[in-house]
Amino acid sequence: MNKALEEFTRYTNSYLEYGDMIQNKIDHTLRVTDNAVSLSRKLNLSEDKIEIIRVIGLLHDIGRFEQWKNYHTFYDVDSIDHGNYGYEVLKKDNYIDKYIDNNQDTVLRVVKNHNKMDLPNDLTEEEVLFIKIIKDADMLDILYMRSIYELKIKIEDKPMSKEVWDKVLEHKLISKEDLITLSDKLGITFGFAFNFNFKESYIILKERKYFDKIIDIYKDITNNDELKNQLEEMRNIINNYIEEMTLC
Repeated sequence: MNKALEEFTRYTNSYLEYGDMIQNKIDHTLRVTDNAVSLSRKLNLSEDKIEIIRVIGLLHDIGRFEQWKNYHTFYDVDSIDHGNYGYEVLKKDNYIDKYIDNNQDTVLRVVKNHNKMDLPNDLTEEEVLFIKIIKDADMLDILYMRSIYELKIKIEDKPMSKEVWDKVLEHKLISKEDLITLSDKLGITFGFAFNFNFKESYIILKERKYFDKIIDIYKDITNNDELKNQLEEMRNIINNYIEEMTLC
C-alpha cells in the first residue's frame, strides 16, 4: 500500500497549483479510502481483497484532477465522465503499474464504473461488490462534508419543490437535472439515505448521525417555516429508515 499511496501523493501534488479544490479532492479521496476499508472489514472481506479496495479507493477519482485542471468543475455533465477518464489515465503507458501489480483489470473496471447508475453485464460478482463498497464509502464522505457547517450548500428561503420532495419520498436519487429551486439541492443529499448497499453502511450512518447534523445546519440558516417543517419531517423519515435497515 505504501507504493500506491506514495505514487498517489506524487501525482496529486503536481495539481496543487490549480487551487484549493484539488486539496479538497485529495482529502476526500483519502477519507473515502478509509471508509471503504472500514466497510470491507465490517463485511468480513479477506485481507487480500481489502488491499485491492485500498487501491481502488485511492484511484476511484483519479480522473478528477485533469477534469478540474481542464474544465474547472467536478460536474461530469458539464465536462467529462470522471470514471471513464480515470480508466484512461490508468491505462495510458500502463500507469496503473505504479499502484498495483496484480488484479489490475479488476481495479480498472471498478474505477471506470464506480460512478455509473447502470452497470455493464460483464462485470464479475467481485467487481460489483467492490463498486458497491466504493459507492457507499463515497456517499458517506459526501454526507460528512455536508455535515460541516463551513461546507454547507447554498439554498433559498423556500421549501423544496413538490417534484423533488416526492422523488425523495419515493427513495429515488436526485440529479442536477431534477432541480427547480436552490433548496432542491437538499434533495440530492437526502436521496442518499435510501440508496446505500449494505446494512453495515447504515450502521455507520446511525453512529455518525450525519443527517441529523445536516438538518440542524439548514434549520438554523433558514427563516422559512415550510422548509423547516420539511427538514423535520425528513429527519424522522430518514432516521426511521436507517433504524429499519440496521435491523434487517
